[in-house]
Amino acid sequence: MVTVVSGSILVKLAAERLTAKQKLILRKVSSESLTSSSLARSLSRELGCSRTCIFTNLNQLKRCGLVEGGNGNGLELTDSGRLVSGNIGGDRYAV
Repeated sequence: MVTVVSGSILVKLAAERLTAKQKLILRKVSSESLTSSSLARSLSRELGCSRTCIFTNLNQLKRCGLVEGGNGNGLELTDSGRLVSGNIGGDRYAV
């Protein structure tokens, strides 16, 4: 059984439950054309964390249906990902 979740509920859920790193990944994917590897390389330097950490968070976003692509292709936000990314705030997230 498939349940349709309204946009406002999805945004509230994402704002509450996504980590700061996951929110930053969504913002980065929405504003830049990146592959998984280039995203991991860029954010691992910027945040001082491992690439594995970025890949783990990215894969969680993919499983949630917010990001698609990768495997040598560019990453893109899904419709749900664009909705969430556009509504979780414009401030830089503390990581």
